[in-house]
Amino acid sequence: MVIRVNFDDRFENDYFDGADFDIEFDEASVSAEPFFEYDNKRCSCSFTGHRSLTPEETRSLVPKLKSTVLYLSSLGVKEFHCGGAIGFDTLAATVVYDLSREHTDIKLVLELPYENQSKGWNETNRRFYDFVKSKAHEINIHGENPKNREQAVKLLLSRNRLMIDKSHYCVCYLKDMNAKKGGTAYTVNYAKLHDLQIINLAGGESPLTTHGKSLI
Repeated sequence: MVIRVNFDDRFENDYFDGADFDIEFDEASVSAEPFFEYDNKRCSCSFTGHRSLTPEETRSLVPKLKSTVLYLSSLGVKEFHCGGAIGFDTLAATVVYDLSREHTDIKLVLELPYENQSKGWNETNRRFYDFVKSKAHEINIHGENPKNREQAVKLLLSRNRLMIDKSHYCVCYLKDMNAKKGGTAYTVNYAKLHDLQIINLAGGESPLTTHGKSLI
């Protein structure tokens, strides 16, 4: 099922760097109140992570993702929201889909910033992306195709905030939890602002540890 989501201009004045995607989180520029009220928030999780993964990182992340998704499912989380970007997003989406074949209450929801997100990607990444789209239980498209980089960044940030507003948990792959710059850092800091349970799969921490405390 494909759903198109229309935004108003609430985020018109949010900070973003139109020159590149090295945006910086500025707490003063975003509301501490969620933009989107979601009835299934307690049953929802969002993913965010770096776009560039080495083969070694990919191999190590797969079992961590599987154990984390299954653990959250045991807590009643049924909706797993993925942005569909290159790297961690599509890896997470693939793991969720794979688990959903056996655990039929697990649902993969793709939150796409705009329809042609994969424009300019290489063939391998596009095929991976198309596979994930074909297996999603639900696809939400958050805006029209952008006419320039500035519009693309605005849609990406809006999509990221809405995913967090929908979720009680945020599973991330962020190598520096104190970082302020970058799309992943922006999303994780927004999740912190809204008191989500954050599970970081980077570094030596247990994948089932958040803010230094075990979730089990």
